[in-house]
Amino acid sequence: TQAMYGFSEEQEQRLAEAFIGRIQTDLGALAPAEAALEKELERYPPGVEIRDEDVYGVSLLFHRAGLVAYARRKPIPAFDRFKRSAELTIRIGNPVSTVLSVANMARCILAIPGGESELEQRRVLLNEFDRKTTRLLSRFSGIVDDLTVADYHNTMGVAALSTPVPGDAGGVEAAVRRMMAVENAVTHFYLGLESLKLDKSPVDRESQSLGGAIRMNLADVAGSTGDFQAMRNHLES
Repeated sequence: TQAMYGFSEEQEQRLAEAFIGRIQTDLGALAPAEAALEKELERYPPGVEIRDEDVYGVSLLFHRAGLVAYARRKPIPAFDRFKRSAELTIRIGNPVSTVLSVANMARCILAIPGGESELEQRRVLLNEFDRKTTRLLSRFSGIVDDLTVADYHNTMGVAALSTPVPGDAGGVEAAVRRMMAVENAVTHFYLGLESLKLDKSPVDRESQSLGGAIRMNLADVAGSTGDFQAMRNHLES
């Protein structure tokens, strides 16, 4: 086989295992798919340098492992898999793949029970990767699909509003954290609207639909803060 296809024995084994994992995932056999993927991930423990030519493929492997872990209702391992994938795609400057991984990190955060001790640590990590992703999208402005960018910002805005705030609910620190979360969410929502360019015609149906959802989110934020005039403006726009 090596002489015919140019693969080493190790490469053939890795290809076969990845293929089996893909088939099992597609068939809905999540437990064996997870086991096959974890076996693949053992080749890339933290601290191991990944060659530039392998970075994209390994990032896909970690992303798939994250999807399976999430489907298996394991949000913390899923978060860590998506984070590793995002680290790699940021390294090679791939904004689209980074957006997918970081948005999935946010979904994992929302699935972690509020009492988990590791929730706050991962919330901080999510904010860090969100900033990196926003900078990456800015670098590739006009290249990444507008809907992809807007959907990312809407997802991150909703996540910012929905993530539990640690500490005493009636305390000053918790109040400040909630205010910062609201400001972060509003920033994301406005960035999402800006990317859709709804003031320029023609506007496709998907953009109109997503724009409407973002405006509803902004209206909800305004209403929750008592700014009913702003809420009305968002609903009527």
